[in-house]
Amino acid sequence: MSLGRKLEAITAERDSLRRSLSVGKDNGVLVPGSASGKLVAAEQVVRLSELESSSIQLRQRIVELDQELAQANAAVTHEQGVASEATERARVADIKVARLEKEADSLARDVATLQEKLGSGLSNNKSSMRVLHLKMNPETDYHKTARDSKVQELRAENKRHSQGPPGEGGASGGGPTSRAERPGEGGAEGAGGRSGSAMVAVREAEIAVLKHRVSESEKVMVRLKEVTKERIMAFREACYCLFGYRVDMTSEATVARDAATAPTTFSLKPQHADDPSAMLVFKYTKARGMELVPTAFSNRLAREVETFVLKFNSIPALTANLTMENFQKQTMC
Repeated sequence: MSLGRKLEAITAERDSLRRSLSVGKDNGVLVPGSASGKLVAAEQVVRLSELESSSIQLRQRIVELDQELAQANAAVTHEQGVASEATERARVADIKVARLEKEADSLARDVATLQEKLGSGLSNNKSSMRVLHLKMNPETDYHKTARDSKVQELRAENKRHSQGPPGEGGASGGGPTSRAERPGEGGAEGAGGRSGSAMVAVREAEIAVLKHRVSESEKVMVRLKEVTKERIMAFREACYCLFGYRVDMTSEATVARDAATAPTTFSLKPQHADDPSAMLVFKYTKARGMELVPTAFSNRLAREVETFVLKFNSIPALTANLTMENFQKQTMC
């Protein structure tokens, strides 16, 4: 029974006793001076006082419970607010994490694309490349050195022309007259010498810059060749581990421009073969696709070749069947 119902029951009992006392007095059932009347009245008064005391205690308890309930409601409201804030922070954090994961995936794809371009030699697209120009790079140093050399040469030549040839002033006492008679000739020779030295200095600077560019290009080409070689070796090893065949590729192209159309030969050496001469040879052309080249080893597989290649046109089925047969032979031994 809850406190509210208990309080209602006590209150109802108290009111009933009060009504009983009032009714007894009105009806004259109890004689005020008699012993029975005094006894009943005393019992009812005691019971009434007990009920009133219980009622007061219950009301006080109800007030205390109301206060506790209010405090509990305040604590729950505070906890709900804290939980709501935590939920909101978690939602924002999830959004940030999702955005960062998306950016990380995008950056990973970009890195993979750049690595693939670097490995295949396709990273020379100027529109997609970012070139970092240093303030003091080797090319700038070459230009500065060439410019300083040119200035020094011009200063030395100007000094030589200003002093004149040795012994020119004392020849037959006519040095000044002779120089005065041909001023245009000396000026033309000085200008020609200066212009020639300047052109030589400029050409030397251009040659130095071009040599530097050639050297840098050679370094890039060497690095690309190394990366390409590493990628090819990794690809061959992956094919050997994944598919059970070591693949060697040779092209019949004699010049670079025929590389795209010339036939390419693929030699497949099985991983589990007992015979060292076991090898499948295929030739690929753009017009006819992949074809099996008859060899002594393929002639021993005439039934498999007829079934998988000629009938069902499936080279992977032939290589897979050969791998399983060789594997079973090795494991049975």
